[in-house]
Amino acid sequence: MSDTSSTFIKVLAALVSPKAALQYICSALCLAFFWGYLNEALVAYGAPTEHLSLIALLLSAGVGSLVGGGIYFCGSCLASAIQKLASQRAAAEIQKAEAAKSLALQEAKDKKLLDTFTIALPHMYMYKKMELYHLLRGESCLDTGYEHIHELIVSNYILKLASPSEGRAVCIINPVIESHVRRYWDDKTARDTKEFLNSLDENRRTAIEIMTYKDEVFGGPVSRTFIESLISLQPVFSVEGRDADGFTLCLYEPYNSALSSHYNKDFWDEIYISHSWID
Repeated sequence: MSDTSSTFIKVLAALVSPKAALQYICSALCLAFFWGYLNEALVAYGAPTEHLSLIALLLSAGVGSLVGGGIYFCGSCLASAIQKLASQRAAAEIQKAEAAKSLALQEAKDKKLLDTFTIALPHMYMYKKMELYHLLRGESCLDTGYEHIHELIVSNYILKLASPSEGRAVCIINPVIESHVRRYWDDKTARDTKEFLNSLDENRRTAIEIMTYKDEVFGGPVSRTFIESLISLQPVFSVEGRDADGFTLCLYEPYNSALSSHYNKDFWDEIYISHSWID
């Protein structure tokens, strides 16, 4: 085997990586491009003539190895940066797709809840509707022992934020149904108030007079006809707390504000009516 073939085989054996191959190529290019210049420079510096080829070869190999190593390092950094960027973009796309899927599922869940609530709301008992109305003003601490409160929580129509003590919870109205509840009460209040004022008989005028805010709270008398007509005052007025001596006549929100706006005067929220005032 010739010396050239032996050298070539040794070079091939040393090519164990792309980095080594690049260094060999750079060394060969340096030797090819700068051979003449190196010889002249070495002679000018007084290098021995018999060692010029060896010195030029070693310099070319060293410089080529450094250049090749530098190019490989830069290329590796660039490839790593590109791979990292591609991985980040892929992860971002996956995260975006998962977020979109999660949002779609939540929107479908919210729509189902709103559709169910929209059907149920007109048929709810008034105290449930009133509880939802009060929560439109903001969070409130409620007694979860009451059945209607418990049912609203279980139905996910109101949400628990915290439980300060056993049997009590700070709650808010579910944002999914909030705007629907607000529209419902706005429409209902306007409709009920209009109907009440359009049929303003003597008994309704009496109720308005009783509940009008004055320095002295109303103390009677009331007619038996008024007492017998209490049911016709609903839902603007309501009756609570009946006992052997009388009952409480109530003008709660939102009807209190509606009548106050119409008559431009203030009203009591509630006044106790004694049976002894009946004439």
